[in-house]
Amino acid sequence: MDFTGAALSFEYSGMAYTMMGIAGIGAVLAVVAGGAYLLITVGSLVFGKKLDESAGLLQSFGFPLSSGNYNAQPEVLPMAAAVEEHGSAGFEAPGTFVLAMLLLVSFVVYYFINWKYLSSVWPLS
Repeated sequence: MDFTGAALSFEYSGMAYTMMGIAGIGAVLAVVAGGAYLLITVGSLVFGKKLDESAGLLQSFGFPLSSGNYNAQPEVLPMAAAVEEHGSAGFEAPGTFVLAMLLLVSFVVYYFINWKYLSSVWPLS
């Protein structure tokens, strides 16, 4: 990033190094999360709860057992009250919306800061 030894060098501000540090921390977190995913997946396959003896290969992929293996009747639940109109129940997931907007804003800010640095490296005149 420093263009060390380059004929045409450029002096970056401290913010550029900060953003590269943040990207590096994100990369480390992504690698750790990927390793945790693999560890949990393999661990659940090896040490997880086993299926019944009547379960075959297809049941391990989520297919239901044959109807002869079920002996209990499901409980019938009463119907919920009908919603009067679309959207009358209020906003369903405000926290998810806030997190999505935060991600969008951070992406837009990071995108335009990178374009600013790129425009300073590649002058048009």
